[in-house]
Amino acid sequence: MTFKPIIARSTAPKAGSHFQGSCPILDKKYDRAASHLLLRGVIQGRPGEVQDALAGGANPNMKNHAGDPALILAVHTRNKTNIVLLLAHPEIDVHQADIDGITAEDHARKNGLDDFLALLKEGR
Repeated sequence: MTFKPIIARSTAPKAGSHFQGSCPILDKKYDRAASHLLLRGVIQGRPGEVQDALAGGANPNMKNHAGDPALILAVHTRNKTNIVLLLAHPEIDVHQADIDGITAEDHARKNGLDDFLALLKEGR
């Protein structure tokens, strides 16, 4: 028995990606699955996942459901390696703020994370 797709795709998904398609919070040039992997890696403190996600086309400025960008989440989890990985991405927006208008640099300053603050200032 053969099944026909109910909705035809206009473009084929990238190999290995189950989440291709339109998503209002993602720019189409970024891979959706990789972007979600990025957030998971940042939140769980897994630099290997963060590196793989960025190499796989993740949006380095991806926000979680609460509106916190990946860079702010990396500061919150106090993972220096993840901060360095995100700052190394050419499209990272170090001035991106959370829903309260507070940037990663502001969060680092507020929490007395001087070494992270120095990294963020260098990343501008």
